Amino acid sequence: MKNLAINEKIVSASTISGGDINAAWFLQGEHGRYFLKLNAAQYVTMFACEYRALLTMSKSLTLACPQALFYGTFADRSYLLLEFIEFCNSDCDAELGVCLADFHSLTHPEYGWQENNFIGTTAQINTRMTNWCDFWLQCRLHPQWQLAAKQGYSTHLKHFETPLFTRVETLLRDHHPKASLLHGDLWSGNKACYLNKAGKRQPVIFDPACYYGDRETDLALSRLFGGFSTSFYEAYERVWPLTEGHQQRCTVYQLYHMLNHLNLFGEGYLASCQNMIARIIDAY
Repeated sequence: MKNLAINEKIVSASTISGGDINAAWFLQGEHGRYFLKLNAAQYVTMFACEYRALLTMSKSLTLACPQALFYGTFADRSYLLLEFIEFCNSDCDAELGVCLADFHSLTHPEYGWQENNFIGTTAQINTRMTNWCDFWLQCRLHPQWQLAAKQGYSTHLKHFETPLFTRVETLLRDHHPKASLLHGDLWSGNKACYLNKAGKRQPVIFDPACYYGDRETDLALSRLFGGFSTSFYEAYERVWPLTEGHQQRCTVYQLYHMLNHLNLFGEGYLASCQNMIARIIDAY
C-alpha cells in the first residue's frame, strides 16, 4: 500500500466494519497507527469538509476528536486519513454531556458555516443567516423535502407539506437561540470512550457535519437511533439547562435527519417520516 503522505512505512492494513457510507481501514505504521476512510473519487469534497470540521473541533479544546492528518485522491478513490484511537468499553456519557455543553458555548454571530458540507453523502447547505427559523426552513427542511420529492416520495408526502411547514414556522419564528458550534451528526454511532495518556477515561466524537446553530439540534439527534444514557442529558443540563419548549422543537429537528435517512437509504424510513410529520402537525 502507498504511504498516503505518511513519512513512514505501512507494515499492515486491515478492514474495519461498521460504516454505512465509507470503507474503513486500520493501518499499522512503523511508528504509529492510523484510520483510513475510503470512497469513490467524487467524494473527495466530502472528506475535505470533514477534515476542516475536525480541525475546528480540535482547536475548540472542549471535546476530543481524532486528529485529521490528510485527505486527497489516488487512482479512482478519495481518502481521509486520521489518527487511530483505541476505544474502550467504559461509559463516558456523563463526561460527554459536560464537554458538549462547553463545546456548544462556542458561538458565532450568524447561523451556518463557512462552506456547505455534507450530512452523510447528502449536501448540507450552510448559508449564513441571522434568523434561525429562516435558516432551518431554507437550509435544512426544504432541501431534504425537495430531494425526497425528486426521489419519488412526493405522492406520500405532498399532502403534509403546507400544514407541516406552517407548523414549523409557527414553532420557530419566535425562537432565537445562540448560534452554537455544533457537531451536526451526533448520534450514538459517532461517539465513544477511550483512555487518555493519563489513563483517565475520556469521551471522543467523530464524523462531524459542523455548523453554527441551535444546540438543541445536537441533543435532538442524540435521542434517535439508540439514544444516549440519562447521565448524558443530566450532566449537560447541569452545565447549561435547556430552554422552555425544547421538547416540542425536538421532533422538528429530528425530522431533518429522518428525511435524510429516507433520501439516503430508501423507503424503509418513509413510515417513520410520516409518523414524525403527523406528530408535529397534531401536537403544535
